[in-house]
Amino acid sequence: MTRVKYRGIAVADTARERPVLTVQLLDKQPRLTVSTIEDKRQALLAGLGVATMPYPMVEKDIAEGRLRVVSPESTSEIDIIMAWRRDSMGEAKSWCLREIPKLLTENNIYYC
Repeated sequence: MTRVKYRGIAVADTARERPVLTVQLLDKQPRLTVSTIEDKRQALLAGLGVATMPYPMVEKDIAEGRLRVVSPESTSEIDIIMAWRRDSMGEAKSWCLREIPKLLTENNIYYC
């Protein structure tokens, strides 16, 4: 698939104090910007373009034929750094530090 031919669907970057960040979109690729990840899923279901999505959000849509994976080989690795203050370790933070790595290794992201 030549992605530049297809409209990319992206969630708007809401950063206020940092530069806008664009990922998984090509420079000359037409794009549709939506407000939320669920809006992105709905745009995919409406056939408005292609996008990367967390697999758990679209797994049922793929299984039931509403969406299809068009480029599973187009995955990329990213470094995720988790930092925290050691002197303020609450239960919620402990849970996040334990569970987030599991989520990141269990869930693949695919183009739909």
